[in-house]
Amino acid sequence: MIFNLFQMKKKLSIIILVMMVFSSTITSCYKDKGNYDYHALNDVAISGIEDSYLVINAGKLVINPSLSQSKLPKPDSAYTYQWFLYEETSEGYLSGDRIIIGSEMNLEWISSIKAGNYALFLRVTDKETGVFYENRCHLYLKTEFNTGWLVLSEKKDGAPLFSIVGLEKDTPVYFYDALQANGVDYELTGKPLAITRFQYTYYRGPIYGVYISTTTGTNKFDINDSLTWKPTNNIIYEMAGDFDENYAPDFIYPVPGDRVSYMYKDSTMYFRSVFNYINYGIPINLIKGTNTTFKVSPYIAGDGRNPSILYDVENHRFVRHLMAANSSIEMPDSGDDLFPYQDPNYDLVYMKNVTAYNPSEAQAIMKNKTTGKYYCLNIYNYNGSLYESAFREITATDFDKAEDISISRNRGYIFYHVGGKVYEYDPVIQKTYEMMDLGSANITFFGFMKYSVSDSRRNQLLIATYNESNGGGTFKVYDVPTLNGPLELLEEYSGFDKIVDIAF
Repeated sequence: MIFNLFQMKKKLSIIILVMMVFSSTITSCYKDKGNYDYHALNDVAISGIEDSYLVINAGKLVINPSLSQSKLPKPDSAYTYQWFLYEETSEGYLSGDRIIIGSEMNLEWISSIKAGNYALFLRVTDKETGVFYENRCHLYLKTEFNTGWLVLSEKKDGAPLFSIVGLEKDTPVYFYDALQANGVDYELTGKPLAITRFQYTYYRGPIYGVYISTTTGTNKFDINDSLTWKPTNNIIYEMAGDFDENYAPDFIYPVPGDRVSYMYKDSTMYFRSVFNYINYGIPINLIKGTNTTFKVSPYIAGDGRNPSILYDVENHRFVRHLMAANSSIEMPDSGDDLFPYQDPNYDLVYMKNVTAYNPSEAQAIMKNKTTGKYYCLNIYNYNGSLYESAFREITATDFDKAEDISISRNRGYIFYHVGGKVYEYDPVIQKTYEMMDLGSANITFFGFMKYSVSDSRRNQLLIATYNESNGGGTFKVYDVPTLNGPLELLEEYSGFDKIVDIAF
């Protein structure tokens, strides 16, 4: 025990001695600090650069920055300069390789890369110390038709014509024959059917395409960097199954949110989800667990987040399609519904997804085959809940004579026209408003867009007319105000052929 205590004291003495020596060494080093000559860095601040820049269609980007220095100023030649870009996601993350676009202090650069959103950097490096300073801003590269109207018309000989009205500049830029004007080696044939623009992939995206359907086929045109086409842009390359390259769907309908789209032809509905790696090919107009398809209506009520509602025209019933399913499911009545989901005495006239009253509803116009009366049915369809919120008779003026019907997604108002008279019907207060009288005008397109990236555009009513002897085709864009106010003319474009379909 005594021996152990002696050993412990001996070890403790050695430890204390070592700590004293180490402490002395540290103190000596600390006191020696004054033997060195330290200089504060000459901090450089970069100014004269905006937060963001917009360059259109191979335009020139000119930036003349200036430097301010915290110590004795150095000449500009004391630094090296590098301007470079990275692709920038909507969340602000950088992607892709660095693209160097300048090595002088002042930048003069003509855009020669693909359109998109970029982060632009200026790096200033002190030649003497190697210390560098950076400035980051946003650069938006766009083509003249990155934002604008897409118009599908029928020429006098019946052939289709694809036009673009670019809105990136202060004055609209017209490409009446967009394919020819942009050197696209493809000729549209057949009769025009429909045009749609939407995001078709997430993997390199977002990347948008323009889908043009004619009676001889459907093709996609890339419109991100420039207007381009290649043989694999035929719709059959997005389909699973044995389909001919001349397969011509009536339309492609992307639901809001970009995740899914539907394709319709001859009372058959197909479904595609780029998010879930599902291509068109398997008809979804059949009930889960069965092998028999039914004829389905062309109307779809869906928002991309909740199941879409379709209508079985053979069995006079509403059905639902889940976003990743290859079939549909029935909608069981709860017993206290305002209207049975299956009623052989009613036909569906029109249906659309609306957000006017609740986050997501199907608003359907039904016709009683016995009485000839029309009704407006609202089906709440959000976050797993499904119920009927309203069922009202439509008492609108001359509604039985309506030539085209459309519903405002944001307002829930029903728009229709009888000849040149345009009406708005409020189904809540059951009142009709005559919005305008276009006289003998030949209305060739009437309604709200199937799809738009901008939610505000979804509430704009489009009316296209055609007068062969007076300027050809014209379309006007109207805003739909609240409280049943008069339509407000926002935009007007002319010089087209007979307009069949419009997208944005």
